[in-house]
Amino acid sequence: MDTAPRITRITTPTSNGSGYVIAPRLVLTGAHVVPEVGGQVRVRTATDHRPYTGAVIWRGTPKGPDDAALVEVTDPDWTERAVTTRWGRLVTTAPRTLCEVWGFPDLVQRDGRAVETAQLVGTVAPGNHFVNHRHVMDLSDHPPNRHQHGFRQQEQGRSLWAGLSGAAMRCGDGQVLVGVVSADLEHRDHAALEIVPAYVLHDDPGFRKVLAEHGVSQVLEPAELTHLAHSPRPHQRPSPASLLEAHRRVVDFHGREQVMDTLSQWCGDDGALSAMVLYGPGGQGKTRLGHELTARLARPDAQERRWATLWLRDNATTEELDRIKDTTAPLLLVLDYAETRTAQLVRLLELCDRPPGSSPVRLLLLVRTLGEWWEQVNTATGHLLADITQQLALPPMAPRTVERAREYRTALHHLARALPAARTPGPADWAQIAADLTEPDLSGSEWGTVLSVHMRALADLLDATQAKPPRVSPPTVQWRGGCWPTSTGTGTRPPPPTAWERPSSHNRCGTCWPWPSPSRPPASREQTSS
Repeated sequence: MDTAPRITRITTPTSNGSGYVIAPRLVLTGAHVVPEVGGQVRVRTATDHRPYTGAVIWRGTPKGPDDAALVEVTDPDWTERAVTTRWGRLVTTAPRTLCEVWGFPDLVQRDGRAVETAQLVGTVAPGNHFVNHRHVMDLSDHPPNRHQHGFRQQEQGRSLWAGLSGAAMRCGDGQVLVGVVSADLEHRDHAALEIVPAYVLHDDPGFRKVLAEHGVSQVLEPAELTHLAHSPRPHQRPSPASLLEAHRRVVDFHGREQVMDTLSQWCGDDGALSAMVLYGPGGQGKTRLGHELTARLARPDAQERRWATLWLRDNATTEELDRIKDTTAPLLLVLDYAETRTAQLVRLLELCDRPPGSSPVRLLLLVRTLGEWWEQVNTATGHLLADITQQLALPPMAPRTVERAREYRTALHHLARALPAARTPGPADWAQIAADLTEPDLSGSEWGTVLSVHMRALADLLDATQAKPPRVSPPTVQWRGGCWPTSTGTGTRPPPPTAWERPSSHNRCGTCWPWPSPSRPPASREQTSS
């Protein structure tokens, strides 16, 4: 979604401010801009000047440490748009990190004209107002002159930036939301804005609860390292097959609590640098576990540390990694298919090997097997990897048929909940279809992975909406490169492909299965939930 439709003006009978759309019906703004929880506001966007009704559903302390609020747009005429919100936090002490704010300051408003926006650019230095958990955005342009902008004499006591409170401060070329504008700093001649950091808001359980209810990510990414991040491309309406992508977390996490406890304890251990190798065959859920860990680290850990997490893109050069050395906040780095990324891994170990007492770095390495790559990295680093690494095997989640049936039933209901938002051939009562389906025979070894069971559940849901011509035996869908282009009458469903195959054609659910090319492991291969 473009930025302009997300920029909002918030008005009440006594005040006005700015805001930012973070979910189809959820707007982030300032606490001192809006009334108490339950109060009504009007919401306009930069591209639609009609006022829409909204209600305050969470509110921090006006002018306090958590001066922010969440507004739910309740107006039935509001147009919902798919949006993806990425949160960030500063993880180095390097000054002059670029940032921007876009809102509706009174400075640019003119009588007789439509309400206007201003886009301000500047830099942020983490050391400014560090003790009180604030950021300071130093504006790049010279402070405006109130007389040049037509301020009347009776308005001389007002801030030039009145109306900008509640706007989002974004870094990393506008990719990550790092904070919310709270005030025009005194004694700075209107050249600096005070910002409430996103990590402060994420400390509040009520804030996180609203984000979860609206499907907003709670992960904090390192704002200075966004150029290194692997970020799946959002879709206005995802294909049914894309619902199996691990980062979407469509099927609620369950059944791996012991593994999660081990990973959480590993992150919480003392030590500046530590690595965890999580290994297992494709389709067992390694990537899904990684996403669950990053989601849980969005909350302060047992030591009240706030972690930033980065899924490192596979094509980042070793030179681009250098800034990781400067991190001063707890950082989790995830490398999917780490066995194919030995050069990156060697460089990361060189950069992150730091003295005791330094801010912790954790390397989560998701691999299918241990082998030659392990020896190569240890040889190149003087066996540093072996010295700092724990190894954790991921066993099959459903070794018994009854467990597979339970996993199948769980996947049916969660996928049915998500399918209305996907590009399906037509509308359907997915919840009823899921309830009517019976568990298939999952006793074969081909159904030993979580992904294969989830694929079967999705295939059965989609099959149930298709017209079935008379056949001698029950029709099933034939797998071709991960797609469903035709049906057969054999009475048994062939298992999903065990080797990576190129999709041969588009299927009736609007896409091919995301089987990657065998030529190289692309960054998007994490999408197959392995």
